[in-house]
Amino acid sequence: MMNSDTTSVNSQGRLIAMLLAGCYALFTLTPNSHSLMVTWSWVFLVQMTLLFPLIWLLWQVGSQKRFLSLGGYLDWLAIVIILALLISSIFAQFHNQAIWYSWMALGYLAALYALHHYLTTIKHKEKLLILQGYLNLAFITISLILWVSLTVLPELAIINYAKTLGVQLGFNFSILELRNWVPLGHQNYVAGYLILAIPLLVGLFLWEKNSRRWLWLGGVVLGLVDLYTTQSRGGWLAMGVIALLGVGVVAIYRRRQAYLLLIASTVILVLFGLASPRLLNSLQSIIQGNGGGELDYRLINWQVGSQMGMSQPFTGVGLGNVPLLYQKFLPIWGGRESELAYQLHSTPAQLWAEMGIWGIVILLGAIAWLIIYFVKLMLGKLSLNPDQSILTYCLCLALLGYGVVSFWDFQLDNTPITGTLVIYVAYLNSQVSTPRSFSQSQGFVLGGMGLIVAMLLWLLPIHRAWLLSSQGFTALNEDKIPEFVDNLTWAHKIAPWQPYYPYQLGWNLGNIALTSGNPPLLPDARNWLTKGIEVSPYWEFGYSNLAWLWLVENPQQAAVNFQAAIRLLPSKRGLFYGLGLSWLNQGETDKAIQAMTLEALRDPLFITSPIWRSPQLQLLYNQVTDAMLENYTAFLKANPEASYWGQCRGSLFWWLGDFKNAQKDFNRYGNSLSKTILELSQNNTLTNFSPSDNLPESLAIQAWLQPQQRTELLTQAWILATRTPIPEVKLQELLASLSNSSNFYEWLTQKAPTLEYRRQRLGFNLVSRQLDGVDPIDFLTVVENLPLSQWFTSLFPTFVTSPELESTLQPLREKLIS
Repeated sequence: MMNSDTTSVNSQGRLIAMLLAGCYALFTLTPNSHSLMVTWSWVFLVQMTLLFPLIWLLWQVGSQKRFLSLGGYLDWLAIVIILALLISSIFAQFHNQAIWYSWMALGYLAALYALHHYLTTIKHKEKLLILQGYLNLAFITISLILWVSLTVLPELAIINYAKTLGVQLGFNFSILELRNWVPLGHQNYVAGYLILAIPLLVGLFLWEKNSRRWLWLGGVVLGLVDLYTTQSRGGWLAMGVIALLGVGVVAIYRRRQAYLLLIASTVILVLFGLASPRLLNSLQSIIQGNGGGELDYRLINWQVGSQMGMSQPFTGVGLGNVPLLYQKFLPIWGGRESELAYQLHSTPAQLWAEMGIWGIVILLGAIAWLIIYFVKLMLGKLSLNPDQSILTYCLCLALLGYGVVSFWDFQLDNTPITGTLVIYVAYLNSQVSTPRSFSQSQGFVLGGMGLIVAMLLWLLPIHRAWLLSSQGFTALNEDKIPEFVDNLTWAHKIAPWQPYYPYQLGWNLGNIALTSGNPPLLPDARNWLTKGIEVSPYWEFGYSNLAWLWLVENPQQAAVNFQAAIRLLPSKRGLFYGLGLSWLNQGETDKAIQAMTLEALRDPLFITSPIWRSPQLQLLYNQVTDAMLENYTAFLKANPEASYWGQCRGSLFWWLGDFKNAQKDFNRYGNSLSKTILELSQNNTLTNFSPSDNLPESLAIQAWLQPQQRTELLTQAWILATRTPIPEVKLQELLASLSNSSNFYEWLTQKAPTLEYRRQRLGFNLVSRQLDGVDPIDFLTVVENLPLSQWFTSLFPTFVTSPELESTLQPLREKLIS
């Protein structure tokens, strides 16, 4: 008979397990949990969630008076992980960030051992997978409901509104925001979770013999629908791998069913692929030899990861160091495709970058363990009964499929996904392991308790600083500036290694000074930005913002900071323009002209900005355009087939009113729009114009040709280009400018309305892994020619990524700023 002390121990152990399970479920089902985990007070809950596995493990070891090893190779792999975390943290440039993420990794490792102690009976194993299956069902249901309510219905409202205007928009999965991102915050995370979830639901359907099995089947169907809504190419490939391996498994045991399953799987995958416009577009781009933006994005990050790992091959740069070092290793050819990132979107690249050769050993060790396990399972060497083997096969297939996803993305910092991986590995290992039991558990418990105390002492000031900063941002929202400054100042003093606090202080004070006319705040703003640069010296953010704040008072210092920013991000818009202004303020006109020429060569639309009408810049305008034409001619002489430079030169000739030379370039290099614009500029009418109601530029041209329908046509053109209703103010400005122009060329070059805005840095908080503050906005106010920037962008084309463009311009940049 169990005594009361034993009952109390077991109940308290169950309480810890229930708290851990509750937190795991909460982070799995809460919308946008991956972002919430870096906001106050969710971040505190995350740390407690990571603490529970270690407490549970220590409780198990202490109450059972023994420590169970994982058995096989997994214990050695765990030792390698601990050594890798220790070594990479010691040699990391940013130690505290490395310790922060190493603590997270230790929490997951403790969870693996704690589950291993728990999964000692068949009842516990079955219960764990059934509960995980219910969680998967809840995830899929919530994902579809929230996606429909938060994304589909608002988009359908826009589509229906466009119909009332006579415009057919359609639901376009090419738009990132329309893919299913809930509840994990990004469609790739959702797809990664589903690749793990769907095979388990299949296994539960095949394993259970009662009416509940149809619940699991319904989850499989909805899960496939959910996966489709993510439009994840990695998810599609992973599901293909799972299906093919699944057919192989069935073929070994039931050949007749294997043929049917092969046919069904092939049909489902083909239909899935044909119904996925994103996948088809990607395949078409690859066949045509065009990488496309998202493939370029992956290639850039793979190169960054490769260079980071090569810089410290035996230690890695340290966990959590990638975002702080990213721009230091960013390749020039990447252009503007990826200016900042907090992870490298590839698990091999991420592990190599952060842990060096240790990360590769861990990755290869995990892959080898899984493959050996799967092969033994297929050869019947694991001695499992049929019921056990069904679930075991499905979990193996899930992990193998997820390996495909992990090649294209890094998701180990996502609690629901890593938690699922830990559960699957623990279950599979429990099916076959013959662990050793160590009775000397007292030392382990005391050591674990010491680690917990040490980590809590280290974490306490970090959370104190986080709380203070959160309160400070609340004060900022209430216009309590002194309280905001005091709170973030204290946060910086408590956690001086965190660049987020000085950067937020510097930017906010600078923004308040510039927008409210409060110059006394500028010295403090510059001081805080300088401190941010000292803490994080490889972010263009600090240098460029500091440069704009120095521009008027100290143009020499502004030039120094602009050059530092350019060395990190030479393709970022506005930097060479700012550098040109700083040199112009110093009286160095020739260097100012060269800098502004480089700005316009990288961003051709810049030369059409109304800012050139200002007295300061008007004197430089002809010299800048002459320099642009000279460079275009030189580029074309070196490569006569470079249609991009020919199109840009022709457009510049057109803009300057030199229609004769524009005609020559457009005849050889121009696109259909440039030729149409030129004809309309020359004749104020078109001879062979075939209007298209689905192209915004065509509708804008029709607005000129058909004055009686201008309101309707401009409204249609705007919603096609932006998927938003046109602001009434802009509509009236456009109508007035059209009426006041004697010809099309005059309207487009002299009378067109302007569009003024400041570029947002939407990813700054996300990359900083702290979302309590405001998203900064560049200090530079961008002024654009509205029709050209909204409807006629192909007239002055700008590449986000073009290795040829960057290789052509980079020698000119280096020569100027050296």
